[in-house]
Formats: sequence, structure tokens, C-alpha cells
Amino acid sequence: MSDVVHGFASNTGFQMREESSPGVGIGTWMDVPIISEGLKTTHQFAQPSPEFSDTGAETIVTHIGSGVVGPIQFNARIDARWFQTFLGHLAGTEDLRNEEHLDGSASGVADDVSSHWYLPSNQRRTLQFRAWKSGDDATGRWSEFRGCLIGDARIEWVPDGLLTWTLGMFGLTETLTDVSGSLGAPSGAIVTDPRWASNSGSIFESGATPGAISFRGFVFNINRSVTQTPSFANTIDTANLPGPTSKRIVTVNITSFVQQNYAAADQPYREFVDRTASKVRIKLRDTTVTDDSGVYGLDFDFPSAVWTEGDTALKEGGPVPAGYTFQAKSGTPAAPVHSDLDYRIGAEVKESDEPPTTPDHFSEDTGTVTQLTDGV
Repeated sequence: MSDVVHGFASNTGFQMREESSPGVGIGTWMDVPIISEGLKTTHQFAQPSPEFSDTGAETIVTHIGSGVVGPIQFNARIDARWFQTFLGHLAGTEDLRNEEHLDGSASGVADDVSSHWYLPSNQRRTLQFRAWKSGDDATGRWSEFRGCLIGDARIEWVPDGLLTWTLGMFGLTETLTDVSGSLGAPSGAIVTDPRWASNSGSIFESGATPGAISFRGFVFNINRSVTQTPSFANTIDTANLPGPTSKRIVTVNITSFVQQNYAAADQPYREFVDRTASKVRIKLRDTTVTDDSGVYGLDFDFPSAVWTEGDTALKEGGPVPAGYTFQAKSGTPAAPVHSDLDYRIGAEVKESDEPPTTPDHFSEDTGTVTQLTDGV
């Protein structure tokens, strides 16, 4: 009897690489320090004929297609290449701006920072994943998932916690393959300059003229309306590629406390009651580095937001909890200005984290993600 595989075993891990086209991998595999993966194969079968056989049982079960579905969950490192890859594939386009901060201003020192803006587009790139499930013995098997597309994303920030990402994936195939060679323990976490996205230095801005307000956490949902469709006008046992079936929907839930400026101008509940158009921007900053050349940052920017729900009821005797929900729609963002969009995500890193440093850092080579380079 073989040993039971444990998720913490030294030769169990998770890797990813990009694809040039669905199912065709390119480049080297990179380690991803994930919390969990739930990728699995699903099969679709045809409904049986209503006719009875002599035995009263089905005489045939017809397979009409297969696909891969499931979530991937991890904590975000701003200076990690795998994090940048996920962002590029979630959005579709990257705008690299050298020597420029996330607010569009030029950095104070040459070659100190660069900003990567991930802009939503209709480009849908695919990824490959493989999960090592060989336990403490390097002789075993791994599952390789090909043609994987990000269908939806949930970005959650709980009070006093780390930013947690859950990506819903759709894919073409899963292949079970023998491990070859000697597998080392997966890495992916950089031992120097750790820049986890956490609560330190956070700012939440809302209102037609955005102003900072207190908040405790948020849940950011991007539904790309991607599904694994069954076969149509195709070989009967070949499913169509995963793809969108409707428009993208972006919603954000905010948790906060009611403050003395409750219902003042530009406050979420005032805008919810009055049905006032709004803007929202969430800024996460690493404040452990105070000089201009070393601050890491992550921005979630929504240039046009409509508040769809607000709750400020007096539920308890302590601080009054408040909850708000908005849906993003197309609008023109503030500096740096891009074309109209419903959301964008920006990451600011030290330029020393760009090439030629280790491959776990950011990379100006975005693989199959379209990159614009119009920075100063």
C-alpha cells in the first residue's frame, strides 16, 4: 500500500506557465505558493434514449465533452512574478509606466519605481497549471491542466488580514503524467523584502470628489461571465473553448463603521439614498519603507460606481456597523488616464524588482499578455 499524500509534503506543490494558444504551453514553470487548488475534470454525458432494452437498463452511455473547472486561492505578494501573471491574465492588457507612481506623477529618483496598470479588455489568454501530488517521494504523478482561463475573481480583505485572491478557472483538459527527475520543494516566496498586501497604510476614497473615509475590509468580485459550454457544431466529444456568454459584472462590498460625518456629502450612504454617481479608489501601501524610491503599492480604481445597497441600521450598542455595495460601470479614470473602463488594478514596485533579478519578481516580459509602454 502506498503512502497517503499530504498537502504539506515536501514534493507536493503547484506550478503555472503561460500558453501561446489554448493547450500549448510556453516558457518555464514557475512555483506559486497557493493556499489551495480545487481544479478537477468534469464530463458531460448525453441523456439516455427513452426506449427500454430487454433488460430494462441503459445499453449505452454517450460522452459528449469534458472540461476543467475549479478555484485557486492564494495571498498576494506585490513583488512576485506569478502575481503579475495572474493580474495580466485576469485583465488582458498591461500598461507599464517606468519611473511613475500610481497617481500618475513622476518618481523623484531616476530608475526607482515602475507602475504596472492592468486594464480589462476582451483579450482572454490561457494558462497551464500542474499540481505535484507525489508526497515525500519524488517518484509519483502530477496533474497537468491545460487551456485554463480565468472565469471570475474574488479579492477579499478581512480586518487585520492579508489580501486573499480566489480565482475561478475553466480549462480544456487534465492529463495525468509521471513525475520525471528529482523534484525539489516548491518555492515562490521571496525571503528578502517581503511585500504582502496587508492592512498597513490603506486608504479608501469615495465620492464624486473622492475623499478618504474609514473602512474595515472589502470583497471585490469580477465576473467575466465565462463558462464551459457544451459541444455545438463541433466533434461530438470535443467541447468548445471556454468563453464569455454575457457582459462582465464587477461588484464590491465594503464593511465599515458609521461615523459622525454620517450622510455628509460624498459619503456612501448619502450617495446610495440620493442615487448619486460616484467614484471609488482603494489604495494599499507598504508603509514600512518611507523613502520615495521604495514604497510598494496596490490600487483598485473604479472611475464610475453606482451604490446598489446600503445598511447602517442600529444593530447593537457598540460601534454601529455599516455595509455598502456598489457596481462598477465604464467611466474615465483620473491620472494616469486610460480609455473608459469599469475597473483597473495598479501595482507599484521598485525597479530593482524588474529584470534581471530572480524570476520570482516582476518581469517586463509579460508573455502572451499585451503590454503598452507609454511611461515617462
